[in-house]
Amino acid sequence: MNPQTRCCAEFYEQDWVHTLLGGSLHPGGEPLSRRLLESLQLPAASRVLDVACGRGTTARLAAGMGWRVTGLDASQANLEQARQDRGAQDIELVQGVAEELPFEDASFDAILCECALSTFSAKGEVLREWTRVLAPGGLVGISDMARDGEIDASLAERLAPWTCLADARSVEDNQRLFLEAGLRVLACHDESPALAEMVGQLKRGLLALALGEAAGFMAAMDLDLAEARRLIDLARREIELGRVQYFRLVGSLGTPLCASALQEEFARRASGRVELHQRE
Repeated sequence: MNPQTRCCAEFYEQDWVHTLLGGSLHPGGEPLSRRLLESLQLPAASRVLDVACGRGTTARLAAGMGWRVTGLDASQANLEQARQDRGAQDIELVQGVAEELPFEDASFDAILCECALSTFSAKGEVLREWTRVLAPGGLVGISDMARDGEIDASLAERLAPWTCLADARSVEDNQRLFLEAGLRVLACHDESPALAEMVGQLKRGLLALALGEAAGFMAAMDLDLAEARRLIDLARREIELGRVQYFRLVGSLGTPLCASALQEEFARRASGRVELHQRE
C-alpha cells in the first residue's frame, strides 16, 4: 500500500473518527450511496466488487439489492469490524489493495469505490486493474473528492493527507482517467452539497467532543479541537469557492468516448457555487 493510502486508512480506523462522522466515512452518507447503487441499474445476482469497502456499510446496502457482493479493503481492522456487523454473512470480505486485485479476469459485473480513488497514487494502474476484473459491458461507479485549482496552503498541509485531498484530481481529470482505461463515461453528477453538509456535521461533532471532554464524560483525545475547527472553517470556504468538490461518476467497459465527451464539466456561477452541466 502506498504511504498516502496507508495514512488515510489508518486515520479512518480510529473510533473517534467514526463517532464524529456518524458511521458514514464519506459525504452524503447512505442516501448518496443509494443514489450510486441505483444508478447502476444492475439485475439481481450481479457480481459486485466494493473497493476500499471500509467497515462494509455500502457493501451491505448492495447485498440488500440482491447482488453478490465482495468487499475489498487494505485494513484488516476495518474488515474485522465489518464481519461483526449484521448483514456481513451476505458479503465476501477480502483483504487486499486496489493496485493488485486478488481476482481473476472478468470476475465482476460492476465495481464500486467511494471516496478512495483520490487516495491512490497510481490511479491509472488502479483503473487498469478494475477493467481487468470487469466482465464485458461491466460498470464502474465512484463518488469522490475533487480539486479545482490550488487550495489554502495550511489546509493542504494539515488536512489533505487524511481527507482524500492530497492527490485528488479535477472532475475532468477523473473522466479522462476513465476514458484512458477504456471506460465509457455514462453520467457525472455534482454532489458538492453533500460535502458542505458533512463539513457542518464535523463542526457540530467537534463541539460535542469538546463539551464531553470539559464535562469529564470522555477521556481527552490527542486532538487540538481549536485547530480542527479552524481547518474545518477553511474547508468550508474552499467548498464555497468551488476549489474543493465532490462528484459521482459512472462508466462502462467499452470503447472510450472521444475527447469531446469531456464537455461535461463543472461551471462556476457568479456566487461561486459549482454546478455540473451533464449529458444524459
